[in-house]
Parts: sequence; structure tokens; C-alpha cells
Amino acid sequence: MKRFYTTLITVLLLCMVGNTMKAATAANCNNFTVTTTEPIDYHIHKAGPANANSLENTPYEETLTPSTEVGYDELTVVKAGTVSTGSELEIQKGDIVVCSDRGYIKDHEMIVYKGGTMTIGFKDGIDAYITKVELVVRNYHFAKPSGWAAEYSNDLTTIIFEDVEETFTTTATNKSSITLFDDKSGKVTVKQIIVSYRMDGSASITNNNYLSLPTIDIKPGEAKEVSMLLTNDKEVKAVQGNIKLPSGLSFVTKSNGRLDVSNVNSRSEDFTLSCALQDDGSMTFAHYSADGFAYDGNEGGIFTFKIKADENAAPGSYEVKLSEMVLSIEGVAYEEADRTCPLNITSTNGISEITIDDSSQVYTLDGLKVSDKPKMKGIYIVNGRKVIVK
Repeated sequence: MKRFYTTLITVLLLCMVGNTMKAATAANCNNFTVTTTEPIDYHIHKAGPANANSLENTPYEETLTPSTEVGYDELTVVKAGTVSTGSELEIQKGDIVVCSDRGYIKDHEMIVYKGGTMTIGFKDGIDAYITKVELVVRNYHFAKPSGWAAEYSNDLTTIIFEDVEETFTTTATNKSSITLFDDKSGKVTVKQIIVSYRMDGSASITNNNYLSLPTIDIKPGEAKEVSMLLTNDKEVKAVQGNIKLPSGLSFVTKSNGRLDVSNVNSRSEDFTLSCALQDDGSMTFAHYSADGFAYDGNEGGIFTFKIKADENAAPGSYEVKLSEMVLSIEGVAYEEADRTCPLNITSTNGISEITIDDSSQVYTLDGLKVSDKPKMKGIYIVNGRKVIVK
């Protein structure tokens, strides 16, 4: 999946950034096809100038190393905290600010005490967002904060002794700050913090330019066409991402084996749509104009795809997950945070679940009027409709 996105972003940008590049790349971009048998990047051919990557939103990285003499001297200590008990701590380097409510830093050592938090963010006036944090700690025993998606070799609640160090990595797309410890954490010695981030107001831009799906209502055995919605207040020329359906639903293919997808011509008449099924049943998509056109309008569908619910799909409320989304906004690729969209599988037997109040006209299936709210489970006629009382 990562290989697909890294390669595809470059190709999308090459297709979008000016007349001088259109001639060099349009033929390559036209090699995209709608397929269910090959990964999308199979159809991508790299082209364009050697500095094509400079068209992307340039990533930045800052390393804070309080545990070494050189690293400590590079830091600006705004608040040093209190040794032995911990208090407000704030250190800075470059664009980055690290704060704790129960910490201290002294003599090349940075400690966050039990129950303390540690938050990484930016200096005032810096319009940026964090994409990844790598944290090296020792002698720790801390809880797993909300949103933490770490790769680690030891359980997060295992005590690691002072002579052992551990490295944790977490992603934080579109966050202007991230809290790595919470009030359940134990004492932690922080050896190094490496922060990857992007500039140019990416976080605020993606708040007003984003992909979504409408609420989907579908019955067991039913096929339904769904629109991918784009809301934008800036010029958007391409999008890509991944759609994961809940269990019991699948993407519809045509008789020739290709996915049943199509453009919404009112917004993307001359756009190319490339989709592929993945091993986990999800669908990746890339939608762009080889001629560098932007989507028409500021809201509504840009392409459609069809899904089908299994015959035995259980009625209930579910979620469709949109992930790995990237939008080309005014020639720059912006990552968008994952989101979920509601999907409801409704009953096929004409029986629904509704609220029965004092004004409802309630009858049994035999036609006998019920003077009060039904107290026994079963099927009743309420205001002319069959309902289930549970």
C-alpha cells in the first residue's frame, strides 16, 4: 500500500502542474486503466524532470536529543520543571515545542513523572502538522494514549530497566500537536524525540477540502450505487485513497470482471478513474485529469462505485472506512486524516423498529387494539406499520 501511494503521488503531481509538463506526462498517465486484477501502481510509468519530488509538499524533520551534551545545548529551555516532583516543563528547538505538566530537564536528562503528560506541537505562528513521531525512552512504564499506533517489541505496560532503551513510532496525520503520555503513565526518561512534519498550512487546508461518503442505506441482497463526495474551497486536481467496506458487503464488478465505477460528468467529465481491489477486500482509487484540469464546483460527487450486501447480511448500523487519502490542492499533495462514514443495513421483510408513544395506534396481528404500550415482545401493527417490540 505504501509503495502505491509514494509512486502515485509523484505521477499525479506530474500530471497537474503546468503546460510544460503536460506534454511530457499525459501519455504515461493515460496508461491508467480500471482493473481488478493488477495493483494500481502496475499501470504507473514514472516520467518528468529529475526534481519531480520537489513538487510535493516538502517534509521537515527535527531531532531533539536532551540526553547528550551537544543535543542538550541545541535546546531552548523555556521552563525547566522541578527535580524530584516535576512541574511545568517546556523545551524548544526549531519549529518544535515539547511540553509536560509533570517533568523536568537538567544535566542532559529529561524526565516525565508518573501521571504526567508530554505533548509535542509547534511554536506560535507556525502553520504545520505532524506526520510522525519517533520516541526513544528508557526506564519507562507508561499507558497507551488515545490514537497511539506504535510498533514496539515490548508491551507498553512492561517496566524496562534503566540500562534498556526502547524506540516507539507513531503516526499523527493532520495533527498540529500530539500527546504521547497520559495521566495513567509511569515515570519516563526521554532520550530522543524525532518529529516529522509538513508546512504550508496543510492541516487547515484539509479541513475545508476533503473526501467523504453520504450515509448509505442498503438491504440484504441489494446492490447500490454510491457517490464519492468532494468538498473543496480551493482548486483540487486529483484525489486518491482506499475504501474499506464492513463485513457482509462487497464491491460490484461487471461481467468483464472490471469494477463497476464511473465518473460524475458534472464535476469530472475529462478525468481518469483508476480502481483496484486489494487482498483485504478494500478498493484503492486514483482520480485525476491528465490535462491538468480541476474539478468543477465546490461540492458533490466526483465518481461513483457500486456495492452489494450479502443475502444474509445482518441488519444494523456499520461504518465504511476511508483511509490513505491524498488530495492535490493547488499543485501540492496533502494527506487527509482517515474518516468513517455511516452505513445502515435495513430489514427486507417490511418490519421495522420504531418508537411507540402514547399517541400511537397499536394493534395485534389478529386486529385487536392494544390500549397501552405493548409489554410483551412480538410483532404489532403501529400506525399502520408492522413493528417489532423487543
